[in-house]
Amino acid sequence: MFEGVETNNVYTLYGVINSGMESCGLDKARIDTTSPDILKTFIEGHTMVGSIKDDELACNDYESTLAGSIQIGCPDNGVKTTYGFYNADIKPQLMSPSNISVCNGVIHIVDYCILIQNGHTP
Repeated sequence: MFEGVETNNVYTLYGVINSGMESCGLDKARIDTTSPDILKTFIEGHTMVGSIKDDELACNDYESTLAGSIQIGCPDNGVKTTYGFYNADIKPQLMSPSNISVCNGVIHIVDYCILIQNGHTP
């Protein structure tokens, strides 16, 4: 289903908390009525190849997701952010716990959706 996804590889996933999904307009009803292609792009925008820990994410660097690039931010409060080109006003923050190890990679919890492509947030 996902191009570039291999079953024997490891991945980093940015998992959005429920309130973050709702804040960017993605409640259950909206997800249920959104096209599979749009949802696929949304998930790809929250997935990177490789198991990347939060201390490996350097400030102002760009990282590649399966759907495009994201930038790592480090505001004055010391909490790293990760965002796409279309996250103009709201920059998703990495939350605790981070570096959640799973059998095929790592999960980082974020408080808002990463918006990489205009029109690809359902």
